[in-house]
Amino acid sequence: MNQKNKAIAAVLLGNFFFGTSVIAVKHITPVFLPPMALTMVRIIVSALLFWSMYAFNPVKMGFEKKDFLRLVLCALAGIALNQSFSIRGMSLTSPIHASLLILTTPIVITFLATWFLKERLNPFKIVGFFLGISGGVLLIFSRDLSMVAGGRQSLGDVFIIMGAISYATYVVSLKPLALKYKANHILQWLFLFGLIIVLPIGWHDLAINGANSATYSTTTLSNNDVISVSCSDASSIVSDTSLSLWLDAANGTTISGTTWSDLSGKGKHATLSSDQSYSSGDGGTIQFNGGQNPVSMPLVSNKTTDITMQTWVYLDATTKGPFFKNGSNNGYVFGTGAGGNGFEVGNKAIMLFAGARWIPTTTSYGYGWKLVTMVINSSGVPSLYIDGTLVPGTYTGSNAVTPTTGTYLGRNVGDDDANWPKFNGKMGA
Repeated sequence: MNQKNKAIAAVLLGNFFFGTSVIAVKHITPVFLPPMALTMVRIIVSALLFWSMYAFNPVKMGFEKKDFLRLVLCALAGIALNQSFSIRGMSLTSPIHASLLILTTPIVITFLATWFLKERLNPFKIVGFFLGISGGVLLIFSRDLSMVAGGRQSLGDVFIIMGAISYATYVVSLKPLALKYKANHILQWLFLFGLIIVLPIGWHDLAINGANSATYSTTTLSNNDVISVSCSDASSIVSDTSLSLWLDAANGTTISGTTWSDLSGKGKHATLSSDQSYSSGDGGTIQFNGGQNPVSMPLVSNKTTDITMQTWVYLDATTKGPFFKNGSNNGYVFGTGAGGNGFEVGNKAIMLFAGARWIPTTTSYGYGWKLVTMVINSSGVPSLYIDGTLVPGTYTGSNAVTPTTGTYLGRNVGDDDANWPKFNGKMGA
């Protein structure tokens, strides 16, 4: 096989792996890893592989000083920006959209090569150039009826195109280096520089999603039953590999009629009532009208220690009621109140160990979308976090009573009566 055929075979094989990676990324993120964490893993592993190859077979070939700036530019465009935009986009859009929009890469390469490398355009390239642009625009502004990523699919499409532009910039910028240096030598430095660029942005996503040593009281959550009502942006989901419940309002395909499917694989599917309605707005939300009937599901956990419960809620000046209750009669719940023992209008963070004690705070949630997390540590002491920030105070006292029967959204089931406030806001954006 001559060198040209070898190059063509290498490109085809590379495109095969690139195409299959789109499906692989959709399986990995956001369920198992946030997009930036996956980006970090890919860059770290690649850098280690290339530098390991160098260690076994050192190549004594340095770069000319004038080429270092170009090398850094290639690392920025081809490793940091391309990987970050592409993986983030794949996590938001559909695999078909991602695959088709990635085809904008040769379009941008053609434009940049013509402009900077002075390559000639023939009529066929010009026609293909404009057809490619038209197809990309059509995809971005079309509606995907499958609602794979809710209202964020268009944003995912834009990220894919930005990744394609970054990669095209990398390809064109790399050509002068490729003519002077060996490929392995270039790649080992590209991934090293790319890692240095991405590390300050993405290192925190390699920790527990949404947590770090300064936030949640259990820094691994490995023993916690983790209960999450969330959006599909996993970078804001507290999770490990064994979620006990995952209701995702952003994934419209999980809501059919009155059934809201549990994505954790544990089968704790929720049932909507006449007092809730689903909207695709804000990326996917459940609107509660303050009525008596909650969202209900089988009991998620009967534990009274090592528990994490989390949900996105939207609050305004009229919002009242409990957000999330695990257990009927007993168990534990958190919501909004006025600073005392109750779930009235007031915007103050509050928890309750049903049948044991109220746990009011003086901390306000503020208005708008808030990520609220209740953690009960291994000693049974509760704490609350608003957008990852700990609500001040130490809330020791009687432990929660063992939860029974069910888990609920929007009402303190079993421990209230018809006159107690019910949640009247939006959840799960």
